[in-house]
Amino acid sequence: MQQIRRMQVAAVFSLIMVLFVVAALASSVPKVTYMRTCTAVTERPSQFEASGWTMQLNVGDAVYCVVKVDVPYDASRRSYDATMKWYTPSGDLYYQHEYKNLERGYIWSLWGSIDSANLLGQWRVTFSLRFATSRSVSFTVGSSSSTNGSSFAPPSSAPQSEPVVGRELEPNETITTANVLTLDKRVQGEAQYYSQAIYDQDWFEIYLPMARTYWVEVNAVGETSDWFSLEDFIDVYTSDTTKAVRFSSYSSQKRGTAQSTCDVVIPLTGPGKYYILLSTHDFGHNLVYSLQVVTIIPAWAEGKI
Repeated sequence: MQQIRRMQVAAVFSLIMVLFVVAALASSVPKVTYMRTCTAVTERPSQFEASGWTMQLNVGDAVYCVVKVDVPYDASRRSYDATMKWYTPSGDLYYQHEYKNLERGYIWSLWGSIDSANLLGQWRVTFSLRFATSRSVSFTVGSSSSTNGSSFAPPSSAPQSEPVVGRELEPNETITTANVLTLDKRVQGEAQYYSQAIYDQDWFEIYLPMARTYWVEVNAVGETSDWFSLEDFIDVYTSDTTKAVRFSSYSSQKRGTAQSTCDVVIPLTGPGKYYILLSTHDFGHNLVYSLQVVTIIPAWAEGKI
């Protein structure tokens, strides 16, 4: 009899564990929806905003970082702890902030700062939500002469980084931190819009090796019921970022009640290096997209351009 009871208890325990695992897998995952370095923070009624957003500062400047974290109501934990860590150009931990009990069911608006960025080079700020997710941004500290003038530094001839895989990789807000694309490999991303002063821009770099035509394909979904076109969110540049490349294109738009789509194909001629910019500044809405540069025109656009 005792053995039967033990087996029943074990079966009930196993069922509880299975249900717990299923619930955990079905729960939504918290995510960092926004992270920016800036020179000041503006406090709104329910959130903080980056004021004077920048990634390039002078020696001795105070630096702020604003983070927004979406903790869904059906997250697997009741609350989360988070840490913001500041790393010097040599990789040493400079300072860290702790955030406790970020309860589920809220979009949390947080900020941290250091009083003086006194070491030259590229700094890194990492925000980590324990048991959930993490995200990093970088900023550069240089002399006054190096940070004034154009907001884009000339790209080097050497690759900036390893090719991005699957999803865009932050930071990619400037041409010098552009994500490197691989031919015929799709990358997904999202760009947020908060205001004309605070918005996302995602840079991508692609090298076209042969004297032939290649095709940039972008499939974009915008949070708007209005029509939107490629002129709203796409620019293409060579190394000269003062002048966008003129290009022909074919696009297909569909209008919805809460969101609209815009599928775009742009031909580019190789050989050479191009930079593709997706920005919400002129679009004025949040944007989710996929991007790839392909060697064969997509079937849905064949014969259209």
